[in-house]
Amino acid sequence: MAVWALGEALLDVRCLLEGKRVPVFKTGTDWKLDLAGLLEMGRSGSLTDGEGGNGSGTDYKGYLRILIFGGYDTDLVYRMMDVMQIVTAEKQPGFTLANCVCTVDAEALVSGKHVFFSNGLWKSRGREGGYAYDTRMAVAGSYLEDYKSP
Repeated sequence: MAVWALGEALLDVRCLLEGKRVPVFKTGTDWKLDLAGLLEMGRSGSLTDGEGGNGSGTDYKGYLRILIFGGYDTDLVYRMMDVMQIVTAEKQPGFTLANCVCTVDAEALVSGKHVFFSNGLWKSRGREGGYAYDTRMAVAGSYLEDYKSP
């Protein structure tokens, strides 16, 4: 089963590199590689010609976004900073990120209708005249270790 999944993953990567779309979560109809195709792939040592990329799913950029935001950590931030410094220094000689500050402050207000209860502690008047629950979230971050959120 693991070898079969690997063969399917190889076909998916080829579809993505050709500019096609591949579903993140596959159903039985989304699989391109059957058992005979897997055996032929093993015999010939090359990828079979599968259809794939039928327009549903995510493209290459979408998968990159998933990988970047799914595995977000300080190593990734420092790698991106290195690339930004190299690219910027080509147009502005002597540019270094050591002289720059990077912080992010974000705030979101999420409002949803209540489903199970008619009365609640945090209800407020919603847009459509009904009651809703508001949740406010704030996030602040920086690559600087001594950064203090306001």
